[in-house]
Amino acid sequence: MGSLYLSLGVCALNGKGYALPFIPDLDATGFIENIHSSCRSVLGVSLGTTRKLRPHLLQETAKEVFPLLANNQLKIKIGHEYPLEEAAEAHNLMENRLNKGKIILNVDSNN
Repeated sequence: MGSLYLSLGVCALNGKGYALPFIPDLDATGFIENIHSSCRSVLGVSLGTTRKLRPHLLQETAKEVFPLLANNQLKIKIGHEYPLEEAAEAHNLMENRLNKGKIILNVDSNN
């Protein structure tokens, strides 16, 4: 479906609805064909709606997760680290979905 129809379709979705776009003119055509031919789907996740409508759920989770982070009981995969001066390169990596793990922008001028 083209981008106009995708936009209209997404607007028509209820909360937690699904849309699987098929946009053959994107560079991701091979990826999309693979998903389509194997009857799999890819979903994006955002906590924006939860944060807005049910913030208490995130507060409860934060109370449990933050102590684990503070005690080094959770491992966060860092894929790339860039100095702030190379933010454009970091953005390009993320925009092209070439990263695995978190991208860190280091604002410390000593690193």
